[in-house]
Amino acid sequence: MYISLRHYRKLKLSAMYLLKIGLISLAVLLVIITALYSYYIYAPIPRIPQLGANISSSTIKVGELERRFLSYVPAKPLPRPALVIMLHGSGLDGKRFREWTGYRFDQLADKDGFLVAYPDGYKGNWNDCRIDAPFEAKQLNIDDMGFLHALIAYYERQYHVDPEKVFVFGYSNGGQMAFRLAMETPEKVAGIATVCASLPDAATCSCTMNGTTPPVLMVNGTADKIIPYNGGEVNLFFKKVGTAISALATAQHFAARNNAMEETPATASTVVSQRKWTKEGRTIVQFISISGGGHTIPQLTFRFPRLLGLTATEYDSPSEACRFFGLDK
Repeated sequence: MYISLRHYRKLKLSAMYLLKIGLISLAVLLVIITALYSYYIYAPIPRIPQLGANISSSTIKVGELERRFLSYVPAKPLPRPALVIMLHGSGLDGKRFREWTGYRFDQLADKDGFLVAYPDGYKGNWNDCRIDAPFEAKQLNIDDMGFLHALIAYYERQYHVDPEKVFVFGYSNGGQMAFRLAMETPEKVAGIATVCASLPDAATCSCTMNGTTPPVLMVNGTADKIIPYNGGEVNLFFKKVGTAISALATAQHFAARNNAMEETPATASTVVSQRKWTKEGRTIVQFISISGGGHTIPQLTFRFPRLLGLTATEYDSPSEACRFFGLDK
């Protein structure tokens, strides 16, 4: 078919115009995606501070699996040092959790002479108390209890850690795993601190709901969109991960099973509120609510991705956890 030169030029100009519009649209889309990523997802990792020692990597065999963990041993540990086991959240590992807590536990270890362990979960997750958790760690019934018990034994043997001073700090799925340790083998840990974690309801909990536990520090944000502060369905980016009771009901559960009585609530600030249950002068449960806090660890060093909500700076979880454990004495 014959096309005149004039008509051909018009078609060419139209094609070039459409191409130009397409390229501009693509550029605008890339700018929008970059802006959204930068605002909601990107979280700059803080620089490694000056520390007195280096981090080391090790493995231990549990069943048929080689389990990996990082160790921070300060240059001058106490003669019978305490151990803090750091349990990361879903999709993280020990290395990333060390970064996402701003290396603060390493700094506190330098100051107070305890050791820090950063173990890796199985494919980014822990086999916690939630029956209907969709993670492979749960579905395959990975022996995470055996792993953590073996980890404690390793530090007792290798570094003469005091078995009466083993503590656990857990975030999200790691907090759920800390609950399991405290509920099923309370003799193994002297205290736990959890952030962004609440117990599943009794119908979907595989852990024993009776018996005493070590002291519990809980930190929960009122605007947590993943584990609802007031309880309900737990969703990890549109994936159902079970049903949780409220953060307060979780704290009350641990208080009740230890026969602890609540003291008069004290509010630290407009952002941070505290409730405490004691027994014989000893704090058994300390419950910290962060007004407007998201699925994040309140701290001074690292800002979580904004997609997870507000990272409050009015409460420093690492130092407060170590104070709760009595490691700052």
